[in-house]
This record gives sequence, structure tokens and C-alpha cells, in this order.
Amino acid sequence: MAKTRIHEEDLRNLRVPTLVIHGREDQIVPLEEALRLQNLIPKADLHIYEETGHLILAEQRQDFYARVDTFFKKAG
Repeated sequence: MAKTRIHEEDLRNLRVPTLVIHGREDQIVPLEEALRLQNLIPKADLHIYEETGHLILAEQRQDFYARVDTFFKKAG
């Protein structure tokens, strides 16, 4: 399957609050990708989960749901 990469210009033009989450121990998607998104998206809110890999929802379920809920309440 071919990788689809969003163009940087499209990310820079996003004008909605965007939650970016990443597990510091992710072996599939490098941390640099989350940092890149944070730098490109004007209203990006980045949270990095320590001692967490690629499956954040499985590893940090309660905190993940609470963080998403708080994000939507703040953004809405």
C-alpha cells in the first residue's frame, strides 16, 4: 500500500483546533512526525504520552478519553 502524505501547505492552512497525540516509545511513527505536525498546524495542541507506544488508546485509555473530551469541550 502506498503512503499518502498530506502536503505541508494544506497543514499550514488548517484553521481549526487540532489535537495531535503521540506515544514517545512509538516504533512505527517517529516522534519527529508529531513535532512536525505541531509546527505546521497553526492551532495544534500536542500531547506526548511518556512510556507509551503506538497503541495509545490501548495503553492509556482513561487519560486518552479524558484528554479528547477536554479538547472538544475547549474547542467547541
